[in-house]
Amino acid sequence: MKIIDVKLDTVCGYTSTLPVFDEPEIAFAGKSNVGKSSLINAVMKRRRLARVGETPGKTRTINFYHVVAEVPKAPENGSENTSSLQQNVENAAGAADSLQAEAVRKKKLRWKKDPSRQKALSAKTGQAHVRSSQKEDASQTAGRVPTERKPFFLVDLPGYGYANVSVSEKGKWGEMIERYLNSSPGLKKVFLLVDIRHEPNANDIQMYDWVRASGFTPVIIATKADKLGKSQQLRQIEVIRKTLKAPETAEILPFSAPSGQGLGEIYRVIQQVI
Repeated sequence: MKIIDVKLDTVCGYTSTLPVFDEPEIAFAGKSNVGKSSLINAVMKRRRLARVGETPGKTRTINFYHVVAEVPKAPENGSENTSSLQQNVENAAGAADSLQAEAVRKKKLRWKKDPSRQKALSAKTGQAHVRSSQKEDASQTAGRVPTERKPFFLVDLPGYGYANVSVSEKGKWGEMIERYLNSSPGLKKVFLLVDIRHEPNANDIQMYDWVRASGFTPVIIATKADKLGKSQQLRQIEVIRKTLKAPETAEILPFSAPSGQGLGEIYRVIQQVI
């Protein structure tokens, strides 16, 4: 998936009427210091799309970003998907190249004893290289997966659990998030961010339960994965699953903004619903 364009479209506060769009919506939720802004910037390939700061709690509104993405076009013939078609083309091109290389090798062996034909051999070999290059370009063009542009909205929900906010304001944030989850007709997928280094707290558990109660199975993104080794990541994923009481089928994706770990999996999930 390639991000073609993204811009902030709508900002909603406590008393705002939630917008209704024709395009699908993908929501990201997480506590204030979980690295949500960094993730959104990484997913959207933008440095300063979402505000990143040393002080948590920057996102206090629901921010709707309009996104245009280029994705592989769904095959018209359901009997053969795009990836298998591309693989068949690549296999055929590889077989043709092998046959051509074998033919050139046999010619070299036949003409090796005849010095008068060395010049002709060199010329023919050069032509063969040109044809091989042309064939490679043609096979790459033929094997290129068709793409299409899909618009959607990325929805940045307020960061919850910020300690330096009054109880009443926290309650308003919670009401706003819950209202969006329960009333947005275009919402297709919710990503819930948790810090992979720590066991999910009460706020994380409450948000997970809200998402499930709204009829969605959240994809859990375990952020800051670069802070742990691979074996530690696996152990913490199981801690997260157990604490949230998530089923074995629930997706928990380790993610790192600096290294890009997990970006491909996030794109895969988004492509499935847009």
